[in-house]
Amino acid sequence: MSTSRDARPQSQHYVPVFYLKSWRDVDRELWVYERTEAGIVESRSTPKKTGCHDWLYSFGQELPWEPVIEPDVIETKHFRKLDHAASGIHRLLLTRAIRTMSNSQKKTWARFAVSLVERSLRRLKTNDQLAHDMAANRIEFIRANSGNPQPWDNYVKNVNLEQVARATVRRGMLQIIQSGEVRRALCNKTWLVFGFDQDTLVTSDEPVQLNFGAKADWIQTLSLALDPRHLFMMVPKGTGEAVANHSIDFAAAYVNATMFSKAKYIYSHRKLGDWYPLLRDGLDKYFGTAQHPGFTHITVKPPGA
Repeated sequence: MSTSRDARPQSQHYVPVFYLKSWRDVDRELWVYERTEAGIVESRSTPKKTGCHDWLYSFGQELPWEPVIEPDVIETKHFRKLDHAASGIHRLLLTRAIRTMSNSQKKTWARFAVSLVERSLRRLKTNDQLAHDMAANRIEFIRANSGNPQPWDNYVKNVNLEQVARATVRRGMLQIIQSGEVRRALCNKTWLVFGFDQDTLVTSDEPVQLNFGAKADWIQTLSLALDPRHLFMMVPKGTGEAVANHSIDFAAAYVNATMFSKAKYIYSHRKLGDWYPLLRDGLDKYFGTAQHPGFTHITVKPPGA
């Protein structure tokens, strides 16, 4: 297989295109709100042009004497297949037909939900910094413990230890996503989809929200907005009816957590400014104040800027 950069998937999505398509408006675009140091910048985008980064999951040849690898294997062999399978399950969940889901579909959706957490841009940047530190520590250890530093200096020059470390943390990401323990914990919960009569939800480039509990049930709840009118949740066994009785409260909690999260991008089906003041008023009444440096004002980004 050719590995020339021209033939490779340069723009790799950490927020799947099929998911973002559910947030388009009548013009088939999203309202995008980017969190910056100066405040929130409003713009418009298509699903293919946001939630992505060049060569996000790619890594180069680790060791020169090993067989040539496919640098984009994580994108082409893992996430592309997982997202394709999840897109069909997403359509099923929008019909609220959870009871018709097979065990295989539930396992796939559980893996997909975990993947949205593990492949977020913020998580990947943290892992890349970890890889950098691992490589630096390894180089320091080699040089400090070698009697003759010259051979080891040549080794360090010929072997990209940071590339080795980056590949290691990327494989670790896949192991977490494919973990049977995590998958079983999620599949053993009660799964719910709440539908609303009007656009109620927003989402972000970190769309999965987790609440953690005791060690025996460490992931207490998982929430994911499927589109502006449907909220998917995994909750502990025996709590489904109680949660369903407060579905609108959980939807509000999801929106609030999204707005005040550390996610870089917030996505909306409609212009956020149309109802943002109402949200702030509600938060003021509930919390006493709703001050947040990222939402002091919204700047409109001109089209094409």
